[in-house]
Amino acid sequence: MHRLQTSFWLAVLLAVCAIGIQSYTSAKAQQLADQSYGRWETGVFQIHPGQTQQIRQNPMIETIGIQSLAGQVVCQQPDTVSHEELTSELEENEENIGYQRSGTIGYADDGFFGLACLRLKSGNLPVQANEIAVEAEALDALGISYELDQPLELLVQTEDGQVEKQAFQLCGILENYSRFWNGNGSTLRFFTASPKDDGPFESGLIENVFFKAKPGYSGVWKTLDIEREQIYLNDNRTLSADPLSAENLPFTTLMAGMMTLFFLFLIESMALWIYRHRHEIRLMRVFGIRRSRLCLDLFTLAAKAAWLPLLVFVIGLLVLKTPAWIYWLLAILVGLLVPCGIGILAVYVSSVSQYKPKPEPDRKRKTKQSRKQRLITEKIVRQ
Repeated sequence: MHRLQTSFWLAVLLAVCAIGIQSYTSAKAQQLADQSYGRWETGVFQIHPGQTQQIRQNPMIETIGIQSLAGQVVCQQPDTVSHEELTSELEENEENIGYQRSGTIGYADDGFFGLACLRLKSGNLPVQANEIAVEAEALDALGISYELDQPLELLVQTEDGQVEKQAFQLCGILENYSRFWNGNGSTLRFFTASPKDDGPFESGLIENVFFKAKPGYSGVWKTLDIEREQIYLNDNRTLSADPLSAENLPFTTLMAGMMTLFFLFLIESMALWIYRHRHEIRLMRVFGIRRSRLCLDLFTLAAKAAWLPLLVFVIGLLVLKTPAWIYWLLAILVGLLVPCGIGILAVYVSSVSQYKPKPEPDRKRKTKQSRKQRLITEKIVRQ
C-alpha cells in the first residue's frame, strides 16, 4: 500500500498549501476591511450617557469605544454673513441661509481608537487642550491646507443651537473614514483632546458607542433597550462565509477539483492493488470469507495508510486558523465523494472475487487434433 500512502501524503500537501494560501488572502482581506471600516461590530448612535452605561455593564460585550459629540462645525456662505448674523440665523431658521455643516466635533476614548483602526496622514492625535486632529475631507471642505501646527478658528454649533468661535492648533490629519462607515452621519470628523487632558468640551455629552461582542454573542445588540433606528451593524467588515460567493468561488472550485482528483487517484490505486491480489482474494472466497469482510479488511488497510496524513492535515487546519466555512466545504465534499468511492470499490471487489474456471476444451476437437498428429507422425516414419 506504499502507493496508496503516497497518494494520501500528496493530497494532504496540496490541500494544506491551498488552504494556507486561502487563509493568508482571507487574513489580508480582513486586515484591509478593518482599516477601512473599523474592527467594531455594532454601533449605537446619539445616545445618552445612561444608555452608554447600560452597554458597558453588559457581560456579553468584549470591547467598547465611545465618541462624545460636542456639536457641528459649520462654515458661513457667503463671506458677507458675519458671525453674529450666522448665529442669529442658525437659531431662527437653518434652511434660509447659505451655510454648510462640515462635520461633527468632539473627543473619543482609547477604546474607540483601538476599534476604529484610524490612520494618520501626518501628525498625531490630540493630547493637549487646544490641539485638534481633522479628517482630510473635512479640511478640504473648509479650504484649509494640510500644514501641521497651524492655528484654526472653527465655528461650532452646540446641541443648544448656539454657535461659538473656537481656536485650535492642527496637530494631525486623519485618513478619510467616516463616509465608509455604516451610521447616521454623526461620526466625528474633528477630534479634540478629552476632558482628562483639559480638552475644550466637558463630559456628559451625547455619545456614539461602538462595541465588539464576545465570541458567540454577535446578536447581543438585540438585547439592548435602545431604539432599533439608532443601531447600525458593521456588515462591511464581515467577510462572506458562502463558498459560492464571488470572493470564495475560485477557492471552492480549486478544492472541489483537487479532492475529486485525489479520490479518483485513491480509487485507482486501490483498484490496482485489488487486481494484483485477485488470486488471493478468490482463494479467500473459496474458503468461505464473505465479500463484506473482504471490503472491510480493504478499508481497514486504507485507514492505516491514511491516519497519519489526515492527522497532519487536521493540525494544519488548526495552525492556519482556517475559517469555519472551509470545514463545512470539506465536510460536504467528503460526504459526496466517499460514498461514491466506497460503492465503486465494493462493486469491483465483488466482481474480482468471483471465481471463473477456464472452460474445458471440446473432446471431439481434441480427438480430431490427436488423429491428425498421429497421421503426420506415421507419414514421417514411412519416409
